[in-house]
Order: sequence, then C-alpha cells, then structure tokens
Amino acid sequence: MEDVISEVRELFLDEGVDEQVLMELKTQLW
Repeated sequence: MEDVISEVRELFLDEGVDEQVLMELKTQLW
C-alpha cells in the first residue's frame, strides 16, 4: 500500500497538489 501512496504522492506533487490535501485524502481512505 505504501508503494501506491508514494506513486500517488509523486503524481500529486508534480501537479502541484498541496501536501495537506494528500494527508486529508489519506485519512479519509483509511
């Protein structure tokens, strides 16, 4: 699962998505 998070995170960062948004997503998914 961590691999998926890493890939998605890199994708988000490339798109300029804020880290905070990613953390909120993470807490909602799990």
